[in-house]
Amino acid sequence: MKKAVLALLFSALLFSCEQTPSYTINGKVLNSDAEGKQVLLGKIQNEETIFVDSTFIRKGKYRFTGSVDQADLYVVNVVMDDPKTRPSVGFVLENASIIITTDTLGSRIGGTAMNDSIQNYQDRDRLLTEAMMVARNEQNVGEYRKLYDAQRIGRFDFIKNNVNNPGVWSMLGHVVYNPLSDLKAIVAGADARTSAHPVMERIVERIHAMETAVQGNPFIDLEMPNPEGKMVKLSDYVGKTKYVLVDFWASWCSPCIADLPHVFKVYEKYKKRGLEIVGVSFDNSQEAWLKGIKEHKLPWPQMSDVKGWDSMGARLYAIPGIPYTALIDQSGTMIALNLRGESLDKKLAELMGK
Repeated sequence: MKKAVLALLFSALLFSCEQTPSYTINGKVLNSDAEGKQVLLGKIQNEETIFVDSTFIRKGKYRFTGSVDQADLYVVNVVMDDPKTRPSVGFVLENASIIITTDTLGSRIGGTAMNDSIQNYQDRDRLLTEAMMVARNEQNVGEYRKLYDAQRIGRFDFIKNNVNNPGVWSMLGHVVYNPLSDLKAIVAGADARTSAHPVMERIVERIHAMETAVQGNPFIDLEMPNPEGKMVKLSDYVGKTKYVLVDFWASWCSPCIADLPHVFKVYEKYKKRGLEIVGVSFDNSQEAWLKGIKEHKLPWPQMSDVKGWDSMGARLYAIPGIPYTALIDQSGTMIALNLRGESLDKKLAELMGK
């Protein structure tokens, strides 16, 4: 009886061990200089690499084993004497058999559906990039544009169809400024874990901004320091005059600077009729922002949180590029967006007279 019980316990223990999820990473390095070198296994977490294991290359091969709770983005680094020649390979680590091959020209990953899909995409994208280089060298603008569009569409389709693959999350930044329909398609396919990723949260924020910052809606208030360091708001100006033109610009933006003579023209023409301009800068540097105001002798009020494209102005108004304008009437309604040049002059003449 005791033997039967022991046999059952042993069988249950063996079955339990056999069912424990685990991974195996079989690496191959096709570079004789790497023989005997250390290989580090690291997890990518909050844009930092946390190394969790190490081994050495023997006869051109290395191996890692273990288990993970869920699939995540990892990297293997071969520690070479010259940091510039250290192969670094990103891949999705999950409880399965993963194959990584590295040579002096690059690397390949595979063995699981997640890693296979990444590798297949990289292969296609590389071919497009090579073809684009040929078209550029041959000054074939039409072919280059065709290939560029194919690459852009291919990238979006890959991200959309693999949005819950941790190896794809680092690419989400490529689609933040895509059209609204694209962003909604990305969000629709995201599971709970993907939805919690910071870039996904930024995409959801942008969808809200794109649906809110539209002509006919109330203006969105902004609060930022002025050049003297005092906190000011758009609402400090809106309603005080007939119209407020919010001019989104930056000292580093050549088209913004090129457009300034026309902005000066409408300012001088309509200032006494009830137009105010408020500049909202996308500069990253306080010094550059203040220098730009002084150099171009900008007379209208200015504000900036000096966060560049991470500015609250860019985020809340879903601005696709600068220069960009928002024309707000006395009631606080945005009556026109992104007017520049003659279209701006025409709109103001319609509202305030020639």
